[in-house]
Amino acid sequence: MKKFSITIAGGGSTFTPGIVLMLLKHLDRFPIRQIKFYDNLEERQARIASACEILLKERAPDILFTATTDPETAFTDVDFVMAHIRVGLYAMREKDEKIPLKYGVVGQETCGPGGIAYGMRSIGGVLELIDYMGKYSPMRGCSITLIQRRSWQKRLENYVLKQKSSIYVICRWELKSVWLKLSA
Repeated sequence: MKKFSITIAGGGSTFTPGIVLMLLKHLDRFPIRQIKFYDNLEERQARIASACEILLKERAPDILFTATTDPETAFTDVDFVMAHIRVGLYAMREKDEKIPLKYGVVGQETCGPGGIAYGMRSIGGVLELIDYMGKYSPMRGCSITLIQRRSWQKRLENYVLKQKSSIYVICRWELKSVWLKLSA
C-alpha cells in the first residue's frame, strides 16, 4: 500500500498533537511516510513541533518529520494538506465571540455573526494554501478544509479554475462531508 505525505497547515496549533495521534492510530488504513508542519509563526510552531517530533520518534520512527515556515518546503511532495488554520489567532476568536454578545446576539466562533466573521476571514488563508498546493505539488493534493457555507464552494471552484489546477477539497457543512474535485 502506498505511504502518503501529509502537510498540516497551522502546525503551531495546540490541537495539532491530537491530529498527529489520530493519524498514527489509523496507520493500518492510512499509511504515512512523511508529516510536515507548516505555520507562519515559527516560535509558536517550534513548541508544538518539538513535542510531536518526540511523539513520532517513539511511536512511528519510520515517519519523516519536518516543521517549517517555508511554503515550498511544506507543500512540495505532499499528497494531502490538512488545513488547520485560525486567521487572526485567538485575539480575533475572542472578538468573534464577544462582539455579538455586546449586542445581545447569541452565538460563538463557529455560528452566528462570530462564525460568519471567522469564516469570511479564513477564505484568504484557504486560498493561499490552494495556491501553494498548485505551485509546489500540482499533480497531487487534497486539501482538508472546513467550509461552513455552500456559497464558498462556488468561490473555491472559480478560484481553482483561474489557477488551472486540479485539487480535491473536503467541504463540510450541515454535518455532512462532501468530496469535491475542483479542476481547471
